[in-house]
Amino acid sequence: MCYVKLDICIIVIKNKDEEVFVDFFAIVIVYHIGEICVDTLKKEIRFKGEVLRDTGYFYFLIYVSGYKWLREKCAIISDVKLSDLQNAIALLNWRLWDSLWTGKERDRFDIFIKCGGKEINAKEIVDADLEFADMIFLGSPYFDPVVLEESATNCTDCPLLPREIEFIEKEILKGKKGFKIKGDFLKRGKKVEIRIKLHG
Repeated sequence: MCYVKLDICIIVIKNKDEEVFVDFFAIVIVYHIGEICVDTLKKEIRFKGEVLRDTGYFYFLIYVSGYKWLREKCAIISDVKLSDLQNAIALLNWRLWDSLWTGKERDRFDIFIKCGGKEINAKEIVDADLEFADMIFLGSPYFDPVVLEESATNCTDCPLLPREIEFIEKEILKGKKGFKIKGDFLKRGKKVEIRIKLHG
């Protein structure tokens, strides 16, 4: 379900006879899609998460609920739905979302992580030069129709699982083991806020 916050703009118009007309209209500023907050004025998306692991190799920095087998391959996990995140990105810029989903565009957003009152750019805590699409899996036009529709089922029973794994490891990770977290900003069990900011 989507909730909205409205901002009211009032326009005062005077004509040549000094009569005053007042008109107003509402502008949608903030949307709530599931557990995600989308601020169209600031061009940013916010949601909560938790640090699952802070050591070892990771496929992605952030996991959102959808492709269940990826959960253990990420440093930060969130209960927000992948489909809700997809809708949130499309709400900010649907053409950009289409390019991200099909892999034509990879880095028009910055990710910021807030933990313990401090917020930093996610690129500062990974030991590799990652783009936006390397830090959070946004889904796949090949698998989403099945995976997101059947997300309540046990993914280990899905016949597409081997192909999903092969696609991500070959096409996205390109054979690499992944990346590591550097520094001590993220600690296992800590609650975090993720902020995704559109730039450019």
